[in-house]
Amino acid sequence: MKFIVFDIDYTLLNTFVYQARAVELAIKDVFGIEGSLKELSYWGAGKMTLDVIHEICKKRGVSSSIVDSRYQDVIESIYKNLIQLLPQDSKESLLPGVPKTLQHLASYNNLGVISGNPERLATTILKWAGIYELFKAGCFGNEAADRQEMIEKCLKKHNLTDERTIIINEVITVGDSVSDMESSKKAGSIPIGVTTGLHKKDQLLVSGAQYVIETLNELPNIIDKL
Repeated sequence: MKFIVFDIDYTLLNTFVYQARAVELAIKDVFGIEGSLKELSYWGAGKMTLDVIHEICKKRGVSSSIVDSRYQDVIESIYKNLIQLLPQDSKESLLPGVPKTLQHLASYNNLGVISGNPERLATTILKWAGIYELFKAGCFGNEAADRQEMIEKCLKKHNLTDERTIIINEVITVGDSVSDMESSKKAGSIPIGVTTGLHKKDQLLVSGAQYVIETLNELPNIIDKL
C-alpha cells in the first residue's frame, strides 16, 4: 500500500487568487504597506506562507524581527480576509479529476495533505471545498520549516494511527511546483507532478518528477504501476 501526499494549491484547488489577495490585504492591515505576490518568482509557488510574508515585507524595509513579532496578527488577518473572499460555491475551484480521484483513493485510507499555509488556513480551505474528511493525516506551515519536513511529519502522523508502518519510499508526493518535486526527492518519496499549476512539464521533470500528469484523472493508473 502506498501513502499518497497531496499539495493543495494548484494541485487540488484553484484558490490561489483568493489566498494571494488575503495575504496582500493582511500585510497592508498589519504593517501598513502595499505589496503583491506578483513580485515573487512564480507568485511564491511552493513557499511557506511565513517566507512569502518575509519576502514582501523585506522589499518594503520591514525587518524580519518585526514580521516575526506580528506573525499571529498577520495570520488572523489573512483568515478573516479569506473567509470574506472565498465564493459560496466551491465546485469551480476543484481542479479536474479531484473529487473522483480522491474519493477512489480515500477508500484505501491512505491519503495525506501538506500546505505551506498554517493549519487553520489550510483546513478552512479543505473544509470549504468539501474534501477535508478524505485525508487521514496532514502537516502544515506552522508545523515544519520546509516541505521536505512536512512530507516526513505527515508520514509519521499516518503511521501513528495505522496498523501497518509505511516507510518513506512507499510515499507518493503529488504536487504542481518545482518545490514540490525537489522536496519529495530530498525526502525519499516518489514525486509525481501535475501541470495544473504555474510550472510546465519539463520544469517538473528536471526538478525530479518521476511522472508528470495533466490532471488527477491520470493518477490512479500511475499509482497502479508503482
